[in-house]
Amino acid sequence: WSDDGSPERGFQYIYLTEEDHARISASVIAHKMQLDSGEIRWVIDSVVGKEDGLGVENIHGSAAIASAYSRAYEETFTLTFVTGRTVGIGAYLARLGIRCIQRTDQPIILTGFSALNKLLGREVYSSHMQLGGPKIMATNGVVHLTVSDDLEGVS
Repeated sequence: WSDDGSPERGFQYIYLTEEDHARISASVIAHKMQLDSGEIRWVIDSVVGKEDGLGVENIHGSAAIASAYSRAYEETFTLTFVTGRTVGIGAYLARLGIRCIQRTDQPIILTGFSALNKLLGREVYSSHMQLGGPKIMATNGVVHLTVSDDLEGVS
């Protein structure tokens, strides 16, 4: 952390312990850093995908989807109806469209709450709804209508 007492101020870097680096070194590009205490940290510079189309490589497909949706925005009315948990590119598409409908029991999130808690190093979030539920998304203008079920959404 930049400031141990205030994690909301961010972190200096993401690192691996020596054991973790030994286990997954083929999947990361990292440089070794030794602290004054003698502790060794492997600071992550980049993440390497295992196979084409998996991991970090799938961003190309996501970018193509977002690009097509953005072009559609210029040519016609676009609507996103969130009937189930929407993660990653789906969350971006919800924001890119002209209108978005969200079921009150389904979140729109970029990543899960447990992944964020792990990154933050403590339990800050307890549900996906805290990150992307209707109280968040309707308030910030991403969602234009909230509905209780699918039938209400299509009516």
